[in-house]
Amino acid sequence: METLTPLPDLQQIVDFIVTMRGLHTPIDVVVLDWNGNDAYHDLRLHVLSQLSQYQQACLVMMATVFPEEVEHIKQAGARGYIFATSSFSQFAGAIRLLAGNKEATYFPALPEHSFASNEYSNPAVSRQLVFRRERLDAYARTIGWKLTEKEVYLFRHFDREIDELAEGMNRQSQVVRHDLSQEVYQFLTLLSGRPVRKRFIAFQVLLEYGILEYVP
Repeated sequence: METLTPLPDLQQIVDFIVTMRGLHTPIDVVVLDWNGNDAYHDLRLHVLSQLSQYQQACLVMMATVFPEEVEHIKQAGARGYIFATSSFSQFAGAIRLLAGNKEATYFPALPEHSFASNEYSNPAVSRQLVFRRERLDAYARTIGWKLTEKEVYLFRHFDREIDELAEGMNRQSQVVRHDLSQEVYQFLTLLSGRPVRKRFIAFQVLLEYGILEYVP
């Protein structure tokens, strides 16, 4: 991955992108810092909208995330957002995902403390775990991993107990544990850049990368 010197002037970004394309060295992903003076909010949205018209992949970095702001950046053409407090592996993973697949998006679940409305902050609102196959496929391409149907099944039903997984796959429990260790954990280790040897760590990585996502 190669990074370029940041541009402090928002109005220079579009001209720079056009120039780079003219030199046949297009930028894969533009990261827009969404923090700072609110007086520049409309300008940031305008620049994001212009970049999307050029079909430029844009990842927005946000310190505080509200549902309505996510809708604003989606409407302006952002392909995803990342939390300012995210780890380097999450940040790099999001960039690789968008750079490797023109159809991919990266919109992870919002943390509860960031929600402004009662609808989202109400603990009584039930949330369900959703499997994002398109994200799994996109991440697999970025690390050169050819997924098997068995692996997809394990990712899809990762929250189930081992015995339940084994019954659903018509396999012995110890075989499923081996599959998790040698295939799923290895996949997540390559993806995240850190050792994944335990199931709860694997679950955290799946949530971090949005492969599994809690939704209302």
